[in-house]
Amino acid sequence: MRSYSFKCFTLEDLEFWARATHLVEAIPDTMDKPIRCHEVARAVGRILDLPVVDGHYGAVDHSWLMTRTRSNKPKILDVYSVGRLPQVQLLVLDPGTSHTTIFRPGPYRTDIRNDVVEHMVGFFLVESL
Repeated sequence: MRSYSFKCFTLEDLEFWARATHLVEAIPDTMDKPIRCHEVARAVGRILDLPVVDGHYGAVDHSWLMTRTRSNKPKILDVYSVGRLPQVQLLVLDPGTSHTTIFRPGPYRTDIRNDVVEHMVGFFLVESL
């Protein structure tokens, strides 16, 4: 069945989602430091050239990406979904969904561990060779 969601997303949105899923699946579980959504979003965003949004998912500090496609509705590309599977999710910000109240943008984070971001970006670049 093709749900309403198939009308919300462009082919470009779906390509971002597929590429982000591939990147996140490639992150090794054996990284030296704990991985947070804030760093994963920045590493994947750098590879896909998508902007990061820091804020909250409900009451939880969270970071996600925004797609920039020709559609008139903004889309969230959540690469580290909180308590949901699959881990990488594509969501439309539409008044008919609850996403507009659950995902709340906030101030830009200043506690980003850039060494972790750089390690993931380097890993992505090596994996793509």
